Amino acid sequence: MARSISKFNIWDIRGGGGSGGPVVANGNHEAGVTVIAPHPSYEHVLATGSYDEKVRVYDKRNFYRPLSTFETGGGVWRLRWNKSSGFEDRLLTACMRADFQILNFSKEKSDFKLLCRYEEHGAPDVTKLAYGCDWGYKDPCLVGSCSFYDKQLHLWSIVK
Repeated sequence: MARSISKFNIWDIRGGGGSGGPVVANGNHEAGVTVIAPHPSYEHVLATGSYDEKVRVYDKRNFYRPLSTFETGGGVWRLRWNKSSGFEDRLLTACMRADFQILNFSKEKSDFKLLCRYEEHGAPDVTKLAYGCDWGYKDPCLVGSCSFYDKQLHLWSIVK
C-alpha cells in the first residue's frame, strides 16, 4: 500500500553534509507536503502547503512550530508569493477542490486573512481541480490560473 509522507524534512548539505539524517524532521503536517515557498522579502519566512488543506508559515530559525496556520478547505497544490514591491505579503494558493485563494500574511500579527477566492473555473459536468497559478510579471494584481480536468487557463485580476 502506498503511503504519503507527511513530514517536512530539512537537510544541511553545506560542506558535503546531508548524507546522514535530516537536521529537522517536522511532523506538523497531517498529510503529504506538496509545496514549499520561501518569502521573497523576509529571509527567515517560508510557507508550506499540504494535502491536509492547510497553509503553514514558518520562521526558518524554528521549524518545530508554525507562526501561522490557515485552513483552505482543499488540498494545497501550489503557493506563490507576490514578488512585486508593496504586494509581497500576498500569497496565491491553488487549493484543489477549494478553488484559488489569495491570502494576506501579516508578519507583525503572524496570521493570514483571506483577501479573495476565485471560483470561475469549471465546465458543466466537469470536476474542478485548482492546479496551477502564478502572478503576472508586470502587473502585481494579475493572476493566471489553470485547472486540471477542464484544461482551462484563466487570467483575472484583483483590486489593488
